[in-house]
Amino acid sequence: MALSRRKLFASLAAADLPAADLPAATALRAKFWLSVDGQMVDWLKLRPGQAVLDAGCGQGDQLLHIARRLGRPGAVGLDRSKEALQVARLRAGKEGLSPWVRLETGDLYAAPFADASFDLIWTSHVLHGVPDIDGAVGKLVQLLKPGGRLVVRENRVPQTLLPRDIGGVAPGLEARLQGAFEQWFLADRLRRGRYPGGWLEALAKAGLRDSGAKSFLYERTAPFSVSEQQYLSGWLKRYAAYEPVTQEDAAYVAKLLDPRSKDWLFARRDLHFVSVSTVYFGVKP
Repeated sequence: MALSRRKLFASLAAADLPAADLPAATALRAKFWLSVDGQMVDWLKLRPGQAVLDAGCGQGDQLLHIARRLGRPGAVGLDRSKEALQVARLRAGKEGLSPWVRLETGDLYAAPFADASFDLIWTSHVLHGVPDIDGAVGKLVQLLKPGGRLVVRENRVPQTLLPRDIGGVAPGLEARLQGAFEQWFLADRLRRGRYPGGWLEALAKAGLRDSGAKSFLYERTAPFSVSEQQYLSGWLKRYAAYEPVTQEDAAYVAKLLDPRSKDWLFARRDLHFVSVSTVYFGVKP
């Protein structure tokens, strides 16, 4: 079974980084999503001096944007993966942000902070993977000061790149790849426990007011740069690796990603990548 995106990127960060270079997957991901990450953090309208937590900060993709906008005393990142935090620490050093970034190892359910510590808590692509969503949201709300904001980023609309009929296999290749991922995702959610509600419901149950949602569109069209090709190739490979994908579809994806093939994907000029990132937010009374 293929790994989730979050687990896959964590696995690519070695426990002991032997050199001053970032893992290749980290550098590709950060460069590809740089502009939309910046848009989302700009939308937060952070003010210098605010206490901000990135809960489940991983390798620091949005944390570094947050720290750069806050200046001193900076931002706090929490993650239970020491390996991911090691990469975040390396990135902060390379970008001159070490004095403005504090990294803590810990779990959402037992975060090493006093209640009412933060003006804003940001969490990106984390809560969908926890076993007790209401408990996690409730704990984050405890960490907020009165009037503080909780902002939860979770995907709602699938990313898309391929034409509906790309040729070579039956029409709808990308829909079938997405369907295979959805089967894996829903099975994983069942193992953790069903959550028959939306993110706005979770925020309301935690007592937040003035809740809402905001989406950010990110799109790229061909021709793609070499780094964009590398990132998108990795994305398609991961989706093609989920078990429900047929051998025929997986083999054709391999052809699409082979520059020696007559079907090489990035020789096309009709490609259009679209991603919609949604954040859900609320204010603690």
